[in-house]
Amino acid sequence: MILEQICITNESIRELEEYFNNHGSHSARVIDKVLKRNGVDQATYFKGAIVGNHCMTFAQKGNQIYSGILEELEPIIENASLKSELRDFTERMKAIVAVWYKVQRVIKSTEKQSIESINQFEENTNELRILINKICKDDVPISGWKPRLTRSLKAHLLFGGHLLRQLREWGTLGGIDEQNIESAHAIWNKLLRQFGATRGKEL
Repeated sequence: MILEQICITNESIRELEEYFNNHGSHSARVIDKVLKRNGVDQATYFKGAIVGNHCMTFAQKGNQIYSGILEELEPIIENASLKSELRDFTERMKAIVAVWYKVQRVIKSTEKQSIESINQFEENTNELRILINKICKDDVPISGWKPRLTRSLKAHLLFGGHLLRQLREWGTLGGIDEQNIESAHAIWNKLLRQFGATRGKEL
């Protein structure tokens, strides 16, 4: 019975991958291939999100991932302007992911952080904010691209200074059980629904 279910599951996976390869864009297939080659599988989670350990791996190997995607796509792009935009975007994203990895290491660490480490966390968070704002608003590297800044709870906690205050107070973020703050998601979502019609373009 179990063997039969495994066979059916494997066959379904094969059929879905074949469907994806036939109907997905070439660039999407390249990105998926490079991610998997570097140990990141966005298909592991619903809606293709990269979360958990895959998120950390993505940050750690961001330079290799973006270089790999550029290496695969650049030779098949004929438009010189588009090539230039792709190179610019790649370098900008490498810089963002490099800083993001430094921030994540502190967030996930269960060790008590030194004053120097906490101060560096603040600097890295501010740098990350500047880099993201630049690529999304101030100096968009791809013509016609209109990225939107996230209104997620996690982004608010990071860029609103809440994590920094907690880090200065307790000396750790990863050492605190995540389940203690899970209820905040429900509260946040309720507030978004309640005041959704009155907020501006950005929360």
